[in-house]
Parts: sequence; structure tokens; C-alpha cells
Amino acid sequence: MGQEEEASRFALGVIDDHRRLIAAGKTHRWDIVKWDVTINVALAAASITFRHSSGNAPGLFLFLALGVVFLSIALLWEITRRMTAARNDSIVPIRFLSAHGVDVAGIVGSEPPKEYRLNYDKQELRIYVLILFASATPAFLLWLF
Repeated sequence: MGQEEEASRFALGVIDDHRRLIAAGKTHRWDIVKWDVTINVALAAASITFRHSSGNAPGLFLFLALGVVFLSIALLWEITRRMTAARNDSIVPIRFLSAHGVDVAGIVGSEPPKEYRLNYDKQELRIYVLILFASATPAFLLWLF
């Protein structure tokens, strides 16, 4: 096996490692959304239980639900930041392969970007943030009515 072939295999391995990091990040983001919804549904149920007690229990539960939403958004941002870093790190071995005669654009269907931006997954993130805020809606409605 030649030195160039070994270098190409190594570059492919590095790209594969970055793909795994990105896939793990996507799984983590979905887990955060599930975690948020579960907690906020539980908070809404607890709010129903304490609705007729003295004090402003529904307001407290709404505050907690919104806190969970904002904490979840912060976690999504951190994971997305790490995924963006992994995507940007994967550009170097892709350029190496291109420089050594691999038609990356022909294989992938387009030229790789010069840099990935933090909003690369913006459609998915919009849906996740919408779900997060929707998960606090029951606590909001219990506080409102």
C-alpha cells in the first residue's frame, strides 16, 4: 500500500469520525427535546394538582416550565456549536482528498462549503425550538385560566 493510499484512508477515517460526532449531536438534540417535553408535561400535571392550593402555584410552575425551555435551548445551542465545529473540521480532509485527485464534488453532488455556519440546521432547530415552547403551553394555559 502506497503512502498516498494510506493518507487517503486516514482522511476517510477522519471524515467518518466527524460524521459520527455529527450523528451523535443530532441524537443528543432530539433527546433534549424529549427531555424538555416530558418535564414540562409533568410540571403542567403538578400545576393542576396544586391549582387550588394557596399561593401562586400555577405561576411558579409556568416559571419552572419556561426555565426548562430556556435551559433546553441553551443545550441545543451548545450541541449545535459542537456539531458545527465537527463539520468545519471535516473540511480539511475533504480538501486533502480533492487535492489528491478524488472528485469530491462529483461524489457529493456539490462543492463542499468553505465554512459551515452555526445555522446550518436552521429548519430542524426551528422545529425543535417550536416544540420546546409548545411544551410550556399547558403550564401557561393553567396559569392563564
